[in-house]
Parts: sequence; C-alpha cells; structure tokens
Amino acid sequence: MPDVKIHYRTSTIHAQTAPFHFIEFIFRKSAHLFVYAVLAILSYMALLPGRMRWGWKCLAILLFVAVIALLDEWNQSVTPQRTSAIQDVGIDLIGASFGLVLAGLFRYLNKR
Repeated sequence: MPDVKIHYRTSTIHAQTAPFHFIEFIFRKSAHLFVYAVLAILSYMALLPGRMRWGWKCLAILLFVAVIALLDEWNQSVTPQRTSAIQDVGIDLIGASFGLVLAGLFRYLNKR
C-alpha cells in the first residue's frame, strides 16, 4: 500500500498501518459519490420535460441534493451506532456535480 494518510473527522486513516480500514473508507466514500451522481442524473431526467434553463436546472438539482444529503447526515446523527460528518455532504455534492457533468455531456452529444 502507498504511504497515504487521510484526515477525516477526528481520526487519521493510514493506508500502510490499516490497509483494510483504508480500502473500506475509500469504498464507502466512492459509494457516496456514485449514489449522489445517480440521484443528480435522475433528478435531471425528471426535470427534462420542463422549460427550465440548464443553469437554473443545475442549481435546483444541487440544492435538492444538498437538502437530501443534509437530511441523511442529520438522520445518521440521531441513529445509534452511526456517525455523521459534514464532510460527507461535500462528497455528496461533488458526486452530484459529476452526475450533472455527465448529464450535460450526454445532452450535448445527443443534440449533435
């Protein structure tokens, strides 16, 4: 494993000393990216028939995703044996942004 350290919440995940924990951490955060990218794409598809401009549509989707991500983190904070981190909301929004880029790319290629 590479000599990589990730500082997250109050702990440091070190790839060399805890490789399984490191891989599990990367897998969980990748799942956040993927799930919220899919949510953004599905939200885009739901708004597709409307006459909303692309920029406003993206803003509405990102606000929707932010609310969902915040509610998810709040739910985790009140659920026993779950941890909540505001950093996850940022990861979720990065995933949603990536999903919107893919939707925009598909839209562009489909118009050609």
